[in-house]
Amino acid sequence: MNKYKFMFMLLSMASLWKSLILFKNKIMILLFWKFLSINSMKMEFSLYMDWMSFLFISTIMLISSMIMMYSINYMNNDKMMNTFTYILILFILSMICMIISPNLMSIILGWDGLGLTSFCLIMYYNNNQSMNSSLITILTNRLGDILILINISMLTMLGSWNFFIFKYENMYISIMLIITALTKSAQFPFSSWLPAAMAAPTPVSSLVHSSTLVTAGIYLLIRYMNIMNHKWIKLILLISASLTLLMSSILANMENDLKKIIALSTLSQLSIMMISLTSNLKMLSFFHLISHATFKSLLFMCSGTFIHNSNLTQNIRNFGNMILFTPFISSCFMIATLSLCGFMFMSGFFSKDWIYETTIYSKNNLINSLILLISIGLTISYSSRLLIMMFMNKSSHKNYLMKNFLDSKMNLSLIMLTVLSIIMSFLMSNLYFYSQQITMNSILEKSMILLISMMSIFLGKFIYNNTFHNFFILKYFFFLNSMIKMFIKMTLKTIYEMFKFEKMINEMMINLEVMNLNQFTLKFNKNIINEYKLFMMMILFLSIILMLYKF
Repeated sequence: MNKYKFMFMLLSMASLWKSLILFKNKIMILLFWKFLSINSMKMEFSLYMDWMSFLFISTIMLISSMIMMYSINYMNNDKMMNTFTYILILFILSMICMIISPNLMSIILGWDGLGLTSFCLIMYYNNNQSMNSSLITILTNRLGDILILINISMLTMLGSWNFFIFKYENMYISIMLIITALTKSAQFPFSSWLPAAMAAPTPVSSLVHSSTLVTAGIYLLIRYMNIMNHKWIKLILLISASLTLLMSSILANMENDLKKIIALSTLSQLSIMMISLTSNLKMLSFFHLISHATFKSLLFMCSGTFIHNSNLTQNIRNFGNMILFTPFISSCFMIATLSLCGFMFMSGFFSKDWIYETTIYSKNNLINSLILLISIGLTISYSSRLLIMMFMNKSSHKNYLMKNFLDSKMNLSLIMLTVLSIIMSFLMSNLYFYSQQITMNSILEKSMILLISMMSIFLGKFIYNNTFHNFFILKYFFFLNSMIKMFIKMTLKTIYEMFKFEKMINEMMINLEVMNLNQFTLKFNKNIINEYKLFMMMILFLSIILMLYKF
């Protein structure tokens, strides 16, 4: 693990230097390797490298090196430490392969690699909870893999798998690409796998939910937004992101599991990136993606330390006065939370404020502006509630039993991420994003955020005092929780019906009985037609029709 962390850190610095050179000189590198040509169809493997890809790779490498440094002590007594390290490296390499791929054939290599390695990492503890969570994750992401394969077959009829050569948007390809991105970025109705993935070790959560797996769908949309300019596609994206933002933010205000609160905050921040894409703010969405990666990984690492120090409890009601027992970790956690809220001059402030001001300045995105205001308010609300319960609450837990297992390497990784959570966006805005649009908003529009922030702090305090004493709030908590688990139930029902149907066919073939057509029709209707809402069956059937349709 030691040698890999230094290697990733050096690669991060080299990628950042390469990104600056390509950005200043306005250079991009495109490499092709043609391995087969059939008539007019050229099957080729290609790599596309510009300043965006190198900057994203640099961020991933830097966070990976910090997580590996953190894992040396966090998992030092684990018997499968080497296996964990190798799977983590494969996960990082799969993400890099996806980043530098401009066509679908090379994208699916990294996309499938992310799905398989995340499955192995989430089920690392090898218990029932981790197994169920890993199955939910891979089954949800498998839907995106199916749609990528369908897109490959449709692009084959056009003569190339490369998206960059198409200067028009195709409705079917764009919709399938949108759904693919929604599955990987855990947007509604595919949000259920991300909170379930909290069964993974904390270093995995720090990497998966900050800069890799959940950001893969966002990055895919940023890259190929030029072929998704249809208004209906943007409307679908806006509705999905808005529902995800509202559900995840409200659930985070009611949740008591520390890691699930941070996972739900990841969902809300991903929704902000999606909403900014619907406003054609591609660069600002990428800017927020980079800044979000640093403070979110720091939040997960600090939460893992809290959990490890307090006898593996994750319930925030058992925490209290943590700043007295772990002052260093508490300070890092506070800085990361303030950055998440968009506190002035923190890393999250530059990106979130820029997105909001640009959206409201355009005057054509009033709905987007309202949704962003609501998201800012709810983010401050659940963050203030979390800080109150962690540092001001009188805990029922025996805090004197807490053990401090930090060493110099873990301290160094947390210090570096804390510094980045403060200055990352400031550096990026001066190095890369200085050419973005300058906005001139009124005093009322600027003071609206301050008013919403003050109201949200009082809302967080109110929820802290009334979360489990108010039946109305409790009822909505269970309602939203059932909505976010909707896709789990749908997927499990689909698998169950598929097994029932397969069992029926096998029994028919084994017994070699000539069944009456009416009897077969009744059984078929009972098992399949009455379950017409089976999501994956509909997608597969529709894809076959689209493949045969000349577009």
